[in-house]
Amino acid sequence: MKLFDLDGDVALVTGAGSGIGQAIAIGLAEAGADIACFGHASKGGLDETAHRVSALGRKALVLTGTVTSEADLSVAIERTEKEPV
Repeated sequence: MKLFDLDGDVALVTGAGSGIGQAIAIGLAEAGADIACFGHASKGGLDETAHRVSALGRKALVLTGTVTSEADLSVAIERTEKEPV
């Protein structure tokens, strides 16, 4: 029995390239959510997270930027809402 059923939901996860953010992205995917993986391009790991999400049968979208930039966040939110994640 699943503790959470997120089938049909989409989650935008910041810091998804490593550590807690990556673990959250994978956990949400295990619960059925499609994931928009957001983080610094320079830190890498986003593609690995997206691959692991896809391996769980969920859709993944890689978005780069920083949470300290309002413009980056706006673009990430807009793409998450509009693109087929």
